[in-house]
Amino acid sequence: MSGPAADRRATALAALASGLMVAFQLVGKATREALFLGAFEVAALPRMTIAAAVVSALTVLGLSRLLLRAGPARLVPRLFVASAVLLVAEWLLMSRAPRAAVVAYYLHFSALGALLVSGFWAMVAERFDPRAARASFTRITTGASLGGLLGGLLTLPLGARVPVAALLPLLAALHALTALLLRGLHLAEPVAGGARAPRSSEAREVFQGSRYLRLLASLVILTAMAEGLLDWAFKARALAVAPSAGELLRFFTLFYCATALLGLVLQATLLPALLARLGSARSAALLPAGVILGSATGLVLPGVVPLLGARATEAVLRGGIFRSAYELLFTPVLPAERRATKLLVDVGASRLGDLAGAACVQVLLLGAGNAVGASVLVATMLAAAGALAVARQLHGGYAGALARNLTVRSGGLDPVMEDTGGLLQTLTELRAEPPAATPAAPAPAPAAALPPDRAAALASPDREVVRAALRQGPVPPDLVGRVVTLLAWDAVASEAIEVLAAQAEAAAPLLMARLLDPDEEFAVRRRLVRVLAGVPTREVFTALHAALKDRRFEVRYLAGRALYRQKVARPDLVVDDALVRDVVLTEVSVGKGIWEGRRLLDATDDAEAPMETSLLRDRADRSLEHVFTLLALVLPEEPLRLAYHGLHTADRHLRGTALEYLERVLPSRVRDQLWPYLEPEGARGLPAGDAAGALARLLESRQSIILALEAARRRREAAE
Repeated sequence: MSGPAADRRATALAALASGLMVAFQLVGKATREALFLGAFEVAALPRMTIAAAVVSALTVLGLSRLLLRAGPARLVPRLFVASAVLLVAEWLLMSRAPRAAVVAYYLHFSALGALLVSGFWAMVAERFDPRAARASFTRITTGASLGGLLGGLLTLPLGARVPVAALLPLLAALHALTALLLRGLHLAEPVAGGARAPRSSEAREVFQGSRYLRLLASLVILTAMAEGLLDWAFKARALAVAPSAGELLRFFTLFYCATALLGLVLQATLLPALLARLGSARSAALLPAGVILGSATGLVLPGVVPLLGARATEAVLRGGIFRSAYELLFTPVLPAERRATKLLVDVGASRLGDLAGAACVQVLLLGAGNAVGASVLVATMLAAAGALAVARQLHGGYAGALARNLTVRSGGLDPVMEDTGGLLQTLTELRAEPPAATPAAPAPAPAAALPPDRAAALASPDREVVRAALRQGPVPPDLVGRVVTLLAWDAVASEAIEVLAAQAEAAAPLLMARLLDPDEEFAVRRRLVRVLAGVPTREVFTALHAALKDRRFEVRYLAGRALYRQKVARPDLVVDDALVRDVVLTEVSVGKGIWEGRRLLDATDDAEAPMETSLLRDRADRSLEHVFTLLALVLPEEPLRLAYHGLHTADRHLRGTALEYLERVLPSRVRDQLWPYLEPEGARGLPAGDAAGALARLLESRQSIILALEAARRRREAAE
């Protein structure tokens, strides 16, 4: 099952699962803080954090390889079941060795809890294509916030009536139910295929070859470090108002409930607009910016309330904005690379940040004396400032990562050899169908049939006489105008084009004048474009720019192809970007009837077309091809070509990848006008203003493009 209905069902399952998962996180975190701070001193917290980071890192190293081989859809539900079993075991251990059980639970929650969150999002990322993910992720994260809120509201009455340790069976039930829902999510639609899966030993090479992934890891490390530092300062002051385990449970539950509620409100009201206006990277940057502001406030003002506000700001921004933005930042990463690295980034990098933050606190406890609180807040601000700088770099790298995704899926790059920032510099050409054989020209008329002079022959009403005169080779300059006029005569046009092409450079002024004369016959104008296409001079290049505004579509279409051909031949020729963008906007602003009714009167050599329409044969849409050809004059060519071919396949995941890339690079006005021709139903699936004019989908590999189109062509031929 596929399509919007399947996406809606999968989104609902994922939202419910995320709600249970985040309810577990909220209740489990409050339980962890209450159990640990009720059994140990706050000074032991940094050492426990370091131990948890080490255990988590070892767990990630082991499970990341297993995830790579088995895939998240098979592994993650089983890990949720394993977590439920461990929780029951820890609950049973509480009655015999409570401090050991507290340590075991702390390590379990800190290591496996974050890993399960990462695995859940890995499943979701593989289930939805990047375009559908934008709409679905907002709903899923809203479900997560709602689940956290409901979990907190459930914990408050239970915490007042039962011991803290009695919440462990409830946590086990939450993970067991989540596992069942995730199995249903997997059954909703199989995980989409991707590029070849790298060996587990290649994870390091993937990081080395992708600056984008290194930036994502750096963002996670620095935000986790800032969170850990701020959290320690907050908990140190919280002990003053809630000294017992029961009071700590209620305090932390209320805190996490309030932040979950605020996060839910933020998601429901501002998140779509923020993602639309700022993009994923800039939205993620709001978290470190908020941490800097909150930490500065806590540094200046004494007491629990300023730090409560700072920690709440961090929690609300993390749950309400950062999680959605961060997961969207991962969508352009290739599935094989995502499997190899996501756990390492989500959990491994996060634990490295925890470790760095805990080590920093431990050092400050030993050396800062009474100023430890202020020193921790200063360190928090420094870590957040580093995260802010990384997020700014991610904004520029996101479109590059999408372009690389499209290119690698199309067989152009080795996924571990090319940095995401470099756009399509080493691509090989798409395989094209050989051009159809040119019909043999009619035999020339006998010499005796020719008039005594060539001018008279060219003026003859007998087409065979005219053809014979044209085949004699170049004409004198005074006869060039006569040959141009012959372009309007279909029977002799091909010979006239050959004569003019042979002396086009010398006759360029006359040819350009006739091309741009609005009173010139349409047949002459459209054929003059072909003649001038082989003259890559600045003057002709400028004339072809002007021909893009011709009143007839075929002239504009051929002028776009000619400009592309000349730009390839002479990269020093400068394209008028503003003119091309205006022309594109004009082309996409026509009505649907005009758009779909455009046809070419003269045959074209599609094997040499910029968009390689020979791969599509009768499926080529001339209006759409023309727009993409024009866009290739001002935007990176190869992704546009791949996106154009993606429009003619049925692979939903690849369409989403291409749409997300094109959303980032196309002018918004062009997107708005072009969208109805790409999805007539008008189902956008993305926040207004951000993806209102998304274009096309791209195919998973260069070979997949060709094979899919050839298979469709064979089916049509068999049906005929």
